[in-house]
Amino acid sequence: MKVFISHSSRDKWIARKLSEEINSLGCKTFLDEKDIETGESIDETIHSHLFESDDFLLLLSPDSVKSQWVLIELGGALALKKRVVVILLYLGANDIPQPINNYLARDINEIDKYYDELKKKLSGKPVADDKGITKSAKAAKEKKEKKEKKPTFEPGGVVTIISVPQSYTKLSIGWAEDMDKYCGKTVKIVTIDKEQGGAYIDADGGRWVWAFEWLTHVN
Repeated sequence: MKVFISHSSRDKWIARKLSEEINSLGCKTFLDEKDIETGESIDETIHSHLFESDDFLLLLSPDSVKSQWVLIELGGALALKKRVVVILLYLGANDIPQPINNYLARDINEIDKYYDELKKKLSGKPVADDKGITKSAKAAKEKKEKKEKKPTFEPGGVVTIISVPQSYTKLSIGWAEDMDKYCGKTVKIVTIDKEQGGAYIDADGGRWVWAFEWLTHVN
């Protein structure tokens, strides 16, 4: 079990404290100041530790919401489909920007609840959410619902492009930097390219193939 801690440089004091407390539970952590050595490639080191981590703990504060590095790390975590744990520092629920507001956030004063989840994971016990549903049961239910309601992309369909530019992550093959300006926009599918697993859209005049994983159906 490993937790990747993402934070702004001004919040490193609390990030260091969280890392120490998580380590005391028997769980590994990634913290830039202790895990990136002199001369190492920052991008490659972050990618490597993100890949190895189970949880992405985002220490969200007025400083981190403006941090480009935090955005890069978040983009990488989303691309790798890591569990995102949002801990609020000097922010309220209404201050959480997209797409982070899609995740359940806890105030720093409730950090013990996250620690309890880690303890259960480390002990091998199923972890229940606030409604008493274990993660395994929830995953099985979501898998079944997804299978029953699996969306299909068709010409003429209306979709929304992901909010986080994949160029920030440097992990997504096929994403061009010029595609960033279309993030978060609602567009229409022109044609489907099944071989490449994507779609051409009207907004860019059919310039690029947009992978299905970057698109969300508009109900």
